[in-house]
Amino acid sequence: MEENKRIGSYTTTKRVRLYTNHIEKLKETQKIYNDTILKYYDLLLDNVELLELSNHNCLRELEKRTIKAKNGEIPENYFELDVPLYLRRAAINQAIGSAKNYITKMKNYEENIKTDKKAVKPNRATEFNSSIIFYKGMYKKISDNTIKIKLNNRKRMEMVFGKNKAK
Repeated sequence: MEENKRIGSYTTTKRVRLYTNHIEKLKETQKIYNDTILKYYDLLLDNVELLELSNHNCLRELEKRTIKAKNGEIPENYFELDVPLYLRRAAINQAIGSAKNYITKMKNYEENIKTDKKAVKPNRATEFNSSIIFYKGMYKKISDNTIKIKLNNRKRMEMVFGKNKAK
């Protein structure tokens, strides 16, 4: 008899409306998230060779270049922001996608400018306004309508309660 083998995995995405008294913490966390996306986006566009790697390897290389090593060694592109692992990785993935999109638009522009004098040059992003993606470890379901999420309190990330209504 053949063993059951895991063929693939899946991701469940839920969109919820959050009701909480911690609006300022939510806004501060979103600002940190968007600032982190912008820093990684700029680093990627300054080092476009990283975009030739797979997304996973690109993420690992960016982390090596921006996070203090266990031995205390500080990399050249060290980021001052202390961003939790899952929030940082969500921001890196967003930055990779945005940088690849910008590079593709620039290539298309450079090809089209030869034939179309009205081609519009794409602008490099100077800020992001992305919604936070909460991955496993950043939230905890308490009940069907209560969730605990990690938000920034200006010093560190902490878990806060909120009510949710799934869409």
